[in-house]
This record gives sequence, C-alpha cells and structure tokens, in this order.
Amino acid sequence: MEQPVTYLGKRHSDFFTFVREAFFDPDLSLSVFLARLERLVIPIFERFLRQDIASGVIKQPQKKSEVGGGLSPGDKESLAKAVKKSRQSGSDRAKQNAEKRFADSKSDEFSKQEIKTMLEIKEKTDTVYWQLMDLWGVFLQTVRDTEVVLESGHRSGQNLEVSEFVRQLPNFLVNPDQLRIFSRRLIEQAKESTRPKQIELFLVVDLSGSMDAQKRRATQEAVYCLAKSLLQYQQNSRLQADDPTTEIIRLNLRVLGFGDRSEDLLLRSPNEENQGFLETEDQAEIDNRLWHSIMDIGKKSLGGTRDSESLQEVLRDLDRPDKQDQMAAKDSVAVVIEVTDGETTTASESAAIVKSIRSNPGAHACGIRIPGLLSSDTPRVPRSQEVDTAAEPEILSESGAFGIVWGEHGQQLTSIEKLKEVMISVLFAALLKQASRE
Repeated sequence: MEQPVTYLGKRHSDFFTFVREAFFDPDLSLSVFLARLERLVIPIFERFLRQDIASGVIKQPQKKSEVGGGLSPGDKESLAKAVKKSRQSGSDRAKQNAEKRFADSKSDEFSKQEIKTMLEIKEKTDTVYWQLMDLWGVFLQTVRDTEVVLESGHRSGQNLEVSEFVRQLPNFLVNPDQLRIFSRRLIEQAKESTRPKQIELFLVVDLSGSMDAQKRRATQEAVYCLAKSLLQYQQNSRLQADDPTTEIIRLNLRVLGFGDRSEDLLLRSPNEENQGFLETEDQAEIDNRLWHSIMDIGKKSLGGTRDSESLQEVLRDLDRPDKQDQMAAKDSVAVVIEVTDGETTTASESAAIVKSIRSNPGAHACGIRIPGLLSSDTPRVPRSQEVDTAAEPEILSESGAFGIVWGEHGQQLTSIEKLKEVMISVLFAALLKQASRE
C-alpha cells in the first residue's frame, strides 16, 4: 500500500493517497464512482497485493485440516480440493480469478487455444504494459485553457469608458471617488482540454514467410503492449472526467500487416474510416477487435517482404487534408512503429516513404527489429512424395535493408522489456521535434 502510483501523468506518493485524491469527490455520481472503483482501483490494488505476497511482505497463514473418520468418497475429493486450494498463495488465487474472468468474457469470440495464447501474452507483458500506459501520459497532457475578458465597473484601471463617464457625470462634482468608469482586462480559466486532441498510432507488422513462430509471438506481445496500453489510457481518461462534456482524446489505431501486399488487421467501420478515428466507447467491442488482429499476426502469412505498401498506406492516411490541418495546429500527433525481422525487398522505396512520414510536423516513426535467423520467404515444399515432411527454408545473410530504411531510428527488440526503452526514445525525439516548432 506504500508503493507510489502514477496515473494520467501524475505521481501519487502511495495507494491511499492515489485513491483519496483521484476518486473521493463528493460531486461524483454513484454510477461513475463504482465504475472507477471496478475498472481502476481494484485492478491496481490486486496488482500490488500480488507483488506483496510474491515478495514475502504479506505472509500466508498455514491452514490446518481437521482429521476425522468416516469420510465418503465425495467428502474426500472435496477435502483434497480444499487442501490443494489452501496451499495456493494469495497471488496465485488472485491470478486464477483474473484469468477466469478474462476467459469467460472472451469465450463467445475466441477458441480455447486462442484464449490460452492471449493469457500467455498478458502475463508476459504485464509489467511493460503498465509502464507504457504511464508513458502515454507524457505524450498526452491535460492543459487548462484561458481567455482574456474585459470587465467594466471599476474605479481604476487601464481603459476609461467614455459612455460610463457621460452616464455618471452628475456624480462627478458631488462624489468623484465613487465613479466606476474604468474597465480591466482579466484572465479567466476555461475548461480543461487535452493536448493534442488526437493521437494516431500506426503499427506496421511483418507477416512475411520469414517470420517464424517465435518472431510472431514477439510481434504479438509488442502490438498488445503498445495498442492496449493506449486504449486503456484513453478509457481511464474517460472515467476520470467528471463533466460528461469534457473532451476525450480521439484515437486512430491501425495495425497493418505486410508481405506481398498490405492488409488491415484491425477492422474499421465505414464511419471510422471516414472520420479518421476509432469509436471506442464500447470497450469490450474494441478490445475484441484488437485481440482478433493480434491473433491474425500469429496465423496469417502474406508471402514476400514488401513493407513499402503498408508504409505508403500510413503516409496516405496522414496526408488527408483534415489531418494535415490538425498536425499543423498541434492538435494531432502520430506515432508510426514497424515491427519486422529486418528484411524488405523495397528498401530504397521504403526509406523514401519513411522520410516523407517523418517530415510531417507531428509525426514520429521508428523501426523495431526482432532478432533471429533470416529465412527465405519461399513456401515450405515437401522433400519427397513418400515422406510427409517439408524442407526447411533457406537461411539467408542479412542484406542491411533495415539500416537503409530506418537508420538511426531503428532498434533491436531483444526482449519485451526493451519496448519501454524504444518508447522513451520515440518520446525524446518527439519532445525535441516539438521544441523546434515552438
């Protein structure tokens, strides 16, 4: 409970201070308070509880089972289950309960094997996921707008109002000190708003034949951390807003797979395509859409390695007149991240497109390379008609294409923990770029 909590870019000294400052507001309706409690406070409390139990800060009491005779087979089975459960740590029980709730919520949309994969991804990326959600708070800061107003009726000030002087002229000789014929310029606080108003996150992922299962799992983990942490940050902002008219940052999230062609993995409605951002009010629906795209990363193979088509689609999206206006006004920021094993057959073309993307005033782009042996994109073929096996793909030497496309903006993802460093470098570059525009 003494662990610090960082929420929406603000650091609280401990859990109780976080709850008191962020949620104990007498003006909140009961429904809003309960929603915040369920979606924000309880998950954070459970995470801290698991950490305390795992570290030994909280000791689990040893439960003793009473011994008696004459137990039926059913009683013995129930007793065995109870003993087994009692020997579980509190963190294990909390983890199992959370996994069961997640599996139950996904059972209508996904197979048991897919849910198993999803739980593995969530467990592997838990720490990095929370870290990235805090980093999004640095990108997307809440500011308070101000405006200057002219207020009349003052006895002194910078501006003499002639009309008021004429109206109050009868009192000039009798009681001049009481004349209120001046106006003052005052600064008034307007409502809070988010800057920027929209964030564009483009995740360009390699689905070529050279991406083996290990590389694809690393790509799935990276996409989950980046996309889900941003979606959750937006949802937290919505729950935190006391005023229903408060402007919530808009989110345009696209997951583009490339091989011989480019394919949109995160499906969008015609309305979303037209307006240029996602409709995320239904959190469960958008969460399922994201998970479907992550599952596709593990299953789909698009053949060759032409990342230029997906990068061109990103540039086409950013070149929309409305988005150009938003970025020029600093109302929008775009983050483009390519996840690949490093090879492309369109290196020169892709490098030129990346340069064009980065030339946009509010766009920041980087490449992430998944390490491992490079294999041919050629489909696996049987060695012979008699043996039902497939020939291993040819192992290739590095061509240097990743360096050509991304240069100093490319990094190697040796582990999922490295993703935080990648995002910090993107953030640092964004701050430098922003400073040059001021």
